[in-house]
Amino acid sequence: TYYIRAAGSNSGSVGTYLLELSRTSLKPNVVSTSVSVTPTTATITTVVDPNSLQTTVRLDYGLTTSYGTSLQFIGSPIAPTQQRQTLTRTLTGLADNSDFNFRIVAVNNVDSVLSQNMTFHTPRATALAEAEPNDSAHLAQEIVLGYSVNGSILPLNDVDYYKVHVVAGDTVEFFATRRGTSEFYGRIQVYDSAGQYTYEDQSYFPRSDSLHSIISFGDPRTLYIRSLYSSNYNTSFPGAVNDEEILPTPQIMPLSAVQTASQDTGEYRLFVRRFIPSAPEGYSYVGYNSLFSDAMQLNSTIQANGLPTDVNFEYGPTQSYGTQVSALNGPFTGYWRQGANSSLITGLQPNTTYYVRTFLTNSAGSSYGGGNTITTPPAPEGWTRQISGTDYFLRGIAFPSESIGFVVGSGSTIRKT
Repeated sequence: TYYIRAAGSNSGSVGTYLLELSRTSLKPNVVSTSVSVTPTTATITTVVDPNSLQTTVRLDYGLTTSYGTSLQFIGSPIAPTQQRQTLTRTLTGLADNSDFNFRIVAVNNVDSVLSQNMTFHTPRATALAEAEPNDSAHLAQEIVLGYSVNGSILPLNDVDYYKVHVVAGDTVEFFATRRGTSEFYGRIQVYDSAGQYTYEDQSYFPRSDSLHSIISFGDPRTLYIRSLYSSNYNTSFPGAVNDEEILPTPQIMPLSAVQTASQDTGEYRLFVRRFIPSAPEGYSYVGYNSLFSDAMQLNSTIQANGLPTDVNFEYGPTQSYGTQVSALNGPFTGYWRQGANSSLITGLQPNTTYYVRTFLTNSAGSSYGGGNTITTPPAPEGWTRQISGTDYFLRGIAFPSESIGFVVGSGSTIRKT
């Protein structure tokens, strides 16, 4: 039996209050999970809320959803606490280039909780070497889903072709990264055997937020992946001649000027696999839709990677940030890149630099995006901010006199002083 006592802060305190009591579940809760993999190992990290009871946390994993192997997390059982606990378990001796299923199981003396089935993929232990010559589609190096290839663009007009087959309903992930100390500035293009353009990522390698792209295919086809220098527009994809995909050598036009930038050539790694839902990705920049001396509305690009994803914007005058607001219209789903926007954030200081970033989380893990700064303008003198009530584009501002001003939009005058 528990007794609850309510008292004023001093002998003269009087007033009314409301006391509410409700039952709450004490079963444990698996809050989030993330995975880090190498060709033969995987480290699973999970956050569990034990709800004040001793809680045992285990990992079930295997090549199918029957799992087959169970291991306790390091730090399990969790002592009774109201604080969320982070636990890890590293798996070793895994087969490379393989898909694994796993789930988290948390048990206390009230109930047990099973997370949804999750997956991870171990990459190939060694990447294939690029097989030259492969500078036209009929010489394309054939790879299969799950393969990695180490390639290079050299000389400047070099173009590398890879050929991969997909079946109806396949959703395919394309990863590309620089290798070693390479500063290669390149892009990826994807075509089918009829020369139908499917995808292109401009400035692929320099932008860490563009290293991962996902495409879904409704019918079986052969894909040709082109890797080339970002500003190489002097070659074009050759069209298919017949069903055997005998393709002509592409015409190479002479350069109009010699390009000597240090990033024209370099080494890269290409990895292609069937889509596996994964932790979300935040992009490298947070921008704004509106910016005032005391308010701003933020935006950024995110990729949910196939799982319902919560997106938050964090901001503050230091790199500790300190304040968080949820993105509008969340949670986000799908595997494509999407725009996320905050509501109008008010209460800011004029002429102040704010650090801004996104924080994304889904059942497979969490990530940050942004990390840049936005500076509010100085406070206006003699002006107050008013909402125009229109979505007209701003065309100009005019002052016929010191006391009269017009704000002109695409349709009419938006505001008059």
